[in-house]
Amino acid sequence: MKHLWLANTAVGAGAQRAATGNLCGLLLVGWALFGPIPKASAEVLLACPEASATGDWSDRGFYVPHYPGVTLDSARLELSAHQVGSYLVSLTVRSNTYDGPILGIATNTITFTNLTTAQHQLATFAFPSLPIVNSGRICFSITVLSGPYPLILYATAPSFTNGCSEVVQTDGTVAPLDTFRRNGVTLVLSGQRVLLSCSGVGGDLYARGFYIPQYPGVTLASAALKMSATVAGIYEIALTVLSNAYNGPILAAKTNKVQFSGSGSERLSVSWTFPSTPIQKYGRVCFRLSLIAGPSSAVYYDVPITNGCPEVIQTQGTTPPLDMFRRNGVDLVIVGENDPATDLRLNIVRQPAGLYLQWNSLVARTYTLETNASLQLFAPVQSGIAATAPTNTLGPLSLAPLGQQFYRLVQSSAPVP
Repeated sequence: MKHLWLANTAVGAGAQRAATGNLCGLLLVGWALFGPIPKASAEVLLACPEASATGDWSDRGFYVPHYPGVTLDSARLELSAHQVGSYLVSLTVRSNTYDGPILGIATNTITFTNLTTAQHQLATFAFPSLPIVNSGRICFSITVLSGPYPLILYATAPSFTNGCSEVVQTDGTVAPLDTFRRNGVTLVLSGQRVLLSCSGVGGDLYARGFYIPQYPGVTLASAALKMSATVAGIYEIALTVLSNAYNGPILAAKTNKVQFSGSGSERLSVSWTFPSTPIQKYGRVCFRLSLIAGPSSAVYYDVPITNGCPEVIQTQGTTPPLDMFRRNGVDLVIVGENDPATDLRLNIVRQPAGLYLQWNSLVARTYTLETNASLQLFAPVQSGIAATAPTNTLGPLSLAPLGQQFYRLVQSSAPVP
């Protein structure tokens, strides 16, 4: 079982948070949280918890200088309005500059019924797993498509100097990056990240296997190799992923058709995509290539010459259990989810009806909310809360029901293959 504790005290209008060491803890103003948080197939890649009492106008842009993933699945902002009513709002994402290529546009309809501070609402803009250059710059602009007022407000850091440095706000959206205004926007971005990246310079025969002794995540979304063939043509290549040994349980298997030029120095990136296959954290994962069809068996994938990446071990072949060691390192990029226990994400949300608990949820999980006046004896308040991935919201919460002041969220352990 995995637990998440919340110490309930007085909560301000703009709750803020900060990570606390190796306990995977999170401290909100008035709320202390400890423990691992689950997440959906698209994990939280960036979370800036800045909070502003009023927000800043939507004609001001913002950008992420170094995007920490390879896809963008959603962006969440905290919005408020100058006039009550319903607003249709779009969020445009561009590459590198405010006039760069459009990566995606998402819309959301938000209704405000009053103009008090309780009107602040979280708005999620969903994208279809937009491919993003890892560590590249992406720019965001907000547009009010319809509503009682031409602009809307979004929450930012209250200070111009001490905000979250992962997000930069600008005075407008004039290309290329307008004028710096502040660090920090209340923003949560979800997507997929690179779990492992190793490089190589030369080819070795496809029949040689390789494995990862300690898999660094909990899912496998894709695996990519640099490959070549000495005979030009179309090749069908399968990649089989196995647990623990070359004859272990098959976790996933995919084929890919690739057209090689026949140059041994081509180094074409070949990627196999998997449906977020669950992987045991720190378990051994083995990879086996198979040539299904092609004009030649002289097919190669890149490896280092010497002193390769120790996170991947290449073997002479694929004889069980692990064949003979050949070298450290394979030119390999693995994309998937990070360990939920190291990526604590929980938020206290103020809505018109009161305070709500919000957490990242994982498909096919259930949650139990417990409470007590101390950290020793907890009693369930609500059990069997079904996951509504990617986020669960529960509330409104009472600050002190029957004198009880502590809440704890309990989740069953994630299954592993």
